[in-house]
Amino acid sequence: GLPWGVEAVRAQGGGWCVSSEGRIVGDQVGAVDYALGTFQRRLHFFNGCPVPSLPLSRRRPLSFSYGGGSSGGEPGDDPSSGRALLRTLPGRFTIAGRAHPDVASVTIATPRDVRTLRPSAGAGAFLAVYDGGFPTGRIVLTSRFRDGGVHREGFEPGF
Repeated sequence: GLPWGVEAVRAQGGGWCVSSEGRIVGDQVGAVDYALGTFQRRLHFFNGCPVPSLPLSRRRPLSFSYGGGSSGGEPGDDPSSGRALLRTLPGRFTIAGRAHPDVASVTIATPRDVRTLRPSAGAGAFLAVYDGGFPTGRIVLTSRFRDGGVHREGFEPGF
């Protein structure tokens, strides 16, 4: 299917805002209705942007949000199961946010896997999309700074 992404825009008065996740079509992020063949640019910003999120620092290098999507798929998805090439769990779980400019990578360790992401240049935006959810277990985000320093924080999503 179409790739997932977030959009980063300049906030009023400086800083950056990062949108919620959506499908990428061309150079825009939004929602796709596959049955109608339509795309709607629909940006929902975390923390009420255009006011930037809390300032980031080495003590608090990440500003992120997480959540689960519906298990019913996306609008206009083919209701028949058809032939599946990949097996995925129903629904989705996302982690999206911003990283301090000194963060070179963000490693996300979940009960199922470990992923290392490089935040985008400028805004420091990052996004991880998982199939299914995490009803049990802990998720740990590790920020690795360019000078070798490390910061860890974790949470238990429970869905």
